[in-house]
Parts: sequence; structure tokens; C-alpha cells
Amino acid sequence: MLSLNDPISEEINLHANSIAQVLQLTLAHAQELVISQPIGVTLKLPPSTGLSRSDEKTKTPLAFLIAGSLFSLAVVTASGYVAYQYAMRERASTAIVTAGFELGPNGLIRAISGRHLELIPAYARLGFSLSATPRVIEAAFISGSSAVVDAVLAGGATLAHEPNLGSFLQFAVDSDDPAVVEALIGLQPLSSNDVLPQIRHVIESGKWKAFERLALEEVYLSFESKNGETIAHVAGLSDSASLIQALQLSGRVDWTARNAQGQTALHFAVHNDKATAAAALVALGLDPLQEDSEGRTPLMIAWEKGRDSVIAAITNGSKVALEQLLKSDFSAVFRSDAVLTARTLIAGGIQLDAVQPNGHTPLFDAVQSSRLEMATLLLGAGASADAISDMRDVQGVTPLMMASANGHIPLIKLLLERGASTTIRASNGATALSIAKGRGRDDVVSLLGSTVN
Repeated sequence: MLSLNDPISEEINLHANSIAQVLQLTLAHAQELVISQPIGVTLKLPPSTGLSRSDEKTKTPLAFLIAGSLFSLAVVTASGYVAYQYAMRERASTAIVTAGFELGPNGLIRAISGRHLELIPAYARLGFSLSATPRVIEAAFISGSSAVVDAVLAGGATLAHEPNLGSFLQFAVDSDDPAVVEALIGLQPLSSNDVLPQIRHVIESGKWKAFERLALEEVYLSFESKNGETIAHVAGLSDSASLIQALQLSGRVDWTARNAQGQTALHFAVHNDKATAAAALVALGLDPLQEDSEGRTPLMIAWEKGRDSVIAAITNGSKVALEQLLKSDFSAVFRSDAVLTARTLIAGGIQLDAVQPNGHTPLFDAVQSSRLEMATLLLGAGASADAISDMRDVQGVTPLMMASANGHIPLIKLLLERGASTTIRASNGATALSIAKGRGRDDVVSLLGSTVN
């Protein structure tokens, strides 16, 4: 044991490297180092050391100063007296030094923030308190690691210095780790003051995995905004089936709740294109034909916004919604990439070759809009490659004629593979080949000319 109990007041003029060597040697050979008296040291250091400048005539009370590349620590009490005892465990100190961390509070904070789990107990063994500052627990939650949080809590860290949990809730949710949220809830009950801003943060960040645990707290289950939104509406924004399932299992959520505009959670999901949440909510019994205060249903909103995946989700298994969908003018679907909605319509029994209100068959709409995937879907479902449609001035136009006019080679090849005729004439006498010649499309003429039957 090495003990420095006698006041030292003589002037010591040493370069930084000399100080480092002396104190490093002392620490390396000491099983325990006790410093209980002030040490007056006058330092004369060259500017190149990078250490804090010290007046040559003033004796500065330091517990010790470890300089150089390995150590940098100065601990001074307000009165100039230091009473620090370090239980020097060679393995612990070596690990911290090897990692390049300071033997002090700032080094501890850095170790926690950086998720250096193995260093946290090492600092504790060296006498650094994990409950001395709120920065310790803050750094643990910022790290986003439940293992780091557990280690810090095991070392005695508390939330005693932080009555407002708002920032810690944000850190916990940002971790996207339910275990971090669990640890936070175990430290201190949540208050209603924390709920609204945190829900806003969750919605913006999309960290729903961690929020699944948070949302089961009483203060969240009973949440209701000034506009009447509840935790059910928040779940509708999540696109998280597991969150909705967890809330359902709680038995505390009113899924039929409507806000001031008469909107349900399903309205929220559809408005925000959350197909997974929409499907989960329909499975719970929410009605895709439920009108809000303006008479707008989730299905109507999805249709107007072209929410392809949402339409498929909310009509799946809902006979009434599907019937409503089939009554719509769905020609826009086949002019788009809404393949999921098209599959829903096909499964619902639409007439694939029937002329729609715009005078076109579904396949003609797909070809006219150059939708290769949609045309492939329709032909695969049984649509006729030669089903005729009417244009504004010409009747009897086939999909192949339209593809030839557009010069869309992949569509032309697809239609020919599916048996499209090259000899059918429209009301003006035009064929697919004559249309290609008139448009100067030599590539199409060459393709069609080799298949004229």
C-alpha cells in the first residue's frame, strides 16, 4: 500500500512526460492508493504539452495529475481537499487504459455512451460512483442498449436528479428496444405530462417496436387528445400489427372510438397509407364503409388516393366492401400500377372483357397506358387479347392496334404470344400493321410483318 498522507508543499519543476512516468509507475505498482491530503504542486510546463496553463508561482492543489497519451485526470474539490480512494485492480485499470479512456467521470460517461459494457464495472471497481451524476443514467439511455442500462442500474444509478422523463422517454423509444423502455418504466411511473409530446415523437420517428411496450401503460391506454384521438388512432398510424395485437390483448382499447371529425383508427391508417395496420384493424371488426362526419369512408379515401395496398387490405375478407368496390368506375385501376387492387377486382368476379363506362376493356386501358405488368395480369386471368374497344372517332380497336400506335415492343410481343390477331380491322379499315406504317415505326412493322396471318 502506498499512502501519501503528509502535505507536500515543495515546488516541483517537471515536464509533462516526467510527471506521467512517475505517476504511471506509482499506479502500476500500487494495490491501493490513498490520497487524503492536499498536494501543492507548482508546474513549469512547455506550451507543447497541451495541458492547462498553470501559474509558475501558484501552488495548485491536485489529487494527482496523470499526463501524456495514456492518462489525463485532475480531481479537485471546492476547498482544495481531495479524499479519493482507488482500489487498484490491475485488470480493471489496464482495460480502461487500453481502451483509451480517462480514469475519471468523463471517461465513465464516454464508456457508457459508447456501449463499452466491459468497462462499466471496471470504473465502478475503481471507485467511480454510478449514482453521482444524472449524466450517467442519461448516457445509458442515450446508448440505446438494454444491457448497458441494466449494468448502470445494477451499479446504483437512479433518476433522482431527473423528475421530468420526457427526454428519457425519447431516448428509450429511439433505441427501438422494448427492454430499454421496460427499464425506464421500472425506475419511475409515467405521468400524463409525458404522453402527448412522446406520441408525437413516436409518430415522427416510426420507432413502434419500443412503443409497443410503452403503449401498455395506463397513462397511454387512457390517452385522449383535445381532438378526440385515442391510443387506437395512434395504432392506426403505426403500420404495426404487433402493436395493435398487444393493445387488443390488453382489453382496454375502444377500437370504435372516433375523433372530432368522426374518424376511426381505420380512417387514420388509410389516410396515411398504412396497409398492415388497416388489415389488422379490419380483422378486429372496423368497418371500411364507416362514414366520418363528412360522409367519407375508408374505402372511398383509399380509392381517391390510389392506395393500392390499402384497398387490397381492407377489402380482403369483406364481402360488403368488395361489392362496393365493384360498383365503382374502376377503369383508373387498369391504367395504373395498382396491381393489388386489380387482383382484388379480378377475385371479386369482374367481367374481364366487359366494356367500361369509358368505352374500353380493362386490357385496352392497360395497353393504352403502357402497363406491361397489368396487361400480363389480365391476360393471365383470362382476358381476351383481341377484345375490342371504342375510341372517340374509331370503333373496334384492339389492344394490339393501340400497342402498335404507341410502339411499345414488349406489349406487342406479349399480345402476339397470347394469340392477338394482326388482321382485325377497325371501323376505319386500319390494322395494327397499317397503323405502325403510318406512324413510321419500322421496328414494329418488322415485328408484325413476320407474324401476319
